[in-house]
Amino acid sequence: MGLVNRAGLLGARISALEIRISALRARHAALDAQIEALHDQAQPDTMRLRSLESRKRQLRDVIRSLEGEVRTLAGGTRRASDLSRPRCGLGHIQRALSERHGGGPIHQHSLLRDGL
Repeated sequence: MGLVNRAGLLGARISALEIRISALRARHAALDAQIEALHDQAQPDTMRLRSLESRKRQLRDVIRSLEGEVRTLAGGTRRASDLSRPRCGLGHIQRALSERHGGGPIHQHSLLRDGL
């Protein structure tokens, strides 16, 4: 497969992921509206509220994962929204360490093992 074909396939994959992310963001916003409507009720259905909040968190995680895949495919490491903000604090260090350790939680023993 030629270089041009690979670039075309890569662009198509990124476009498909961006379309999927956009659809998931719309579902996330709809869930947010449903959650707000439940909060506005005098006695909200707490089970329904928990279920909606759980689904919203799951969508957020899927969106972040797909955004990471897009960044990887595009060759970048920072979100577009992060480009205007300088790197400061510990957030970028925690994200980098999390990615270094397979995306899972960072435990103190793993930091000590790595000499950090």
